[in-house]
Amino acid sequence: GLAIDVLKKVTENLGLRYTIELQEDDLPGQKMPNGSWNGLVERLIERKVDVGGPLHITSDRERVLDFTKPIVNSGISYLIKEARVQARSISLIFEPFSTEVWLTLLIAFIIISILFYTICRVSPY
Repeated sequence: GLAIDVLKKVTENLGLRYTIELQEDDLPGQKMPNGSWNGLVERLIERKVDVGGPLHITSDRERVLDFTKPIVNSGISYLIKEARVQARSISLIFEPFSTEVWLTLLIAFIIISILFYTICRVSPY
């Protein structure tokens, strides 16, 4: 693939030798809850390998690895809302919807309750 072709060209131009090692676990590398890493990122951090890739550049990985400039830019980007640290609170239950939605639900509940009450009072059954 492209990564191998680039590796061949770079090592040829610099007069370097290399050995390709395939990863057994096939994991790119994720940060574990205890702060350690797994997969290729772990092998790079522990200097078990000198070069690895291809890897997606993430902010967590950038803190522990040095990346080259991307070889191919697909034009695809991911936007992720920045996590906010929140205290546990009863108000968290209201966060899924906006204030307008909650007010609409409350008004609908009141109207339906009045309708059911009226129907039950008027109905002979």
